Amino acid sequence: MTMMRTARRWGSAQQAPEAYARAVLVNLARDTARRRGRRVDEVLGEAQEPGRHPAGADHTEVFAVRDAVLAALGELPQRQREVIVLRFYADLSVADTAAAIGASQGTVMSYTSRALRRLRELLGDRLENDDTPAEGHEVRA
Repeated sequence: MTMMRTARRWGSAQQAPEAYARAVLVNLARDTARRRGRRVDEVLGEAQEPGRHPAGADHTEVFAVRDAVLAALGELPQRQREVIVLRFYADLSVADTAAAIGASQGTVMSYTSRALRRLRELLGDRLENDDTPAEGHEVRA
């Protein structure tokens, strides 16, 4: 969807296509979050991509950790959640993340620090109930 929107507006996007595509991606994510906020809560079963976990891993453990991380992310304020996803999932630099969300680099670093601290608190509480993570699973915030 991001690529289609960028292609449709190529006249505007051709100056800096990566930045334009990131801005489109952020706006789509915000729109999706708003739409979900207006819907009745539902659980969507998402299939994991093959090869995403070690061979022989207990898949219930993988899903439990994944669900804990998603739930913890859901408890973060929207801007902190956006920064975490862009920085660590999309692997953007601080400068690229700042450009994508329209904020300063200092703001991105502040949001990142606060979000990671909060995720450590939330995941620490949830994952301390387990004895240890499954072999091959490293939980990092």
